[in-house]
Amino acid sequence: MGDVLAHEASRALLLSRREPIKEFAFKSGLVELELQDLPSLAELEEKLKEVERLVEGKKTPETLYELYKAKTSIYRLKMLGEGARSHRVRITALRVNDAAMVFLPTELFVEIGLSIKEKSPFGLTAVAGYSNDYFGYVPIAEAYREGGYEATFPVTVLREGQAEKLVDEAVKLLNDLE
Repeated sequence: MGDVLAHEASRALLLSRREPIKEFAFKSGLVELELQDLPSLAELEEKLKEVERLVEGKKTPETLYELYKAKTSIYRLKMLGEGARSHRVRITALRVNDAAMVFLPTELFVEIGLSIKEKSPFGLTAVAGYSNDYFGYVPIAEAYREGGYEATFPVTVLREGQAEKLVDEAVKLLNDLE
């Protein structure tokens, strides 16, 4: 499989045509995203103690996952600041000719990337997560209603509706590059 992939990558390089860069633009902006109502540090530290006692008695994948969640919860709260109501994130867009890239500091649901691509004024748009920072998942509204780990603290810290806000702000940046 590796040989096939290497062959195809080499073939693509040999067959590709280079275009001169006629248009290049870069823009970055800050977006204020609303946070869920987060527990206090004292509550999280108490929860960690409970989970540590549980893990002492029974080390299973489930208890170890609970330990991970408890530790991650404390880390995320300290990162955001106790009592924080919002978090400012940097998003960036880059244009080269008729292609563009958007860089977001999160793990995105695929629907978010597809929505940005669909609304982009460029013929080719790529969306990259884990850029400039990382602060967890950005679930779509439907995911909050369905539940599951992606839509709960500490995996996400955001209120419902923030994915849509991120899409709108990313598309504004792309439009500003035109």
